[in-house]
Amino acid sequence: MQEQMKQPDIEIYVKDVSFEAIQKWLSEIFNPITLPKVSDKPVNIKVEIPLNAEVEIPVMITPKAAGKAFTSIWFQSDKTPWLSDEACANSFLEFQDAEVRCSANSWHEEEDEQSDQWLSINRNEKRLIRWG
Repeated sequence: MQEQMKQPDIEIYVKDVSFEAIQKWLSEIFNPITLPKVSDKPVNIKVEIPLNAEVEIPVMITPKAAGKAFTSIWFQSDKTPWLSDEACANSFLEFQDAEVRCSANSWHEEEDEQSDQWLSINRNEKRLIRWG
């Protein structure tokens, strides 16, 4: 069986999510954080893995990243607890019922373009879609 390679970064898109919900989810996974109450602009933060303050993971949260409904949560590191975007999406879904989208395939920086295949996941189904 081939071992799955960890993605160089992780990004998910969550539909109709508040900064408060993102803050609670991130605080459950990492050390507690504080986000602004309302923002229409991207927010850059760093999260720390519990019990390992030496590992800081840059995170960019971008409201309305895809249309008006989806907020991007982009972990700019390979030090996250997830192997893939899909694993991160499932982590968010365990925390809150929502629609979460992510790339269906991992990609490498050498590739010219990401696949236009996306996963749309909620607690009832997971399906491939074309998005964007």
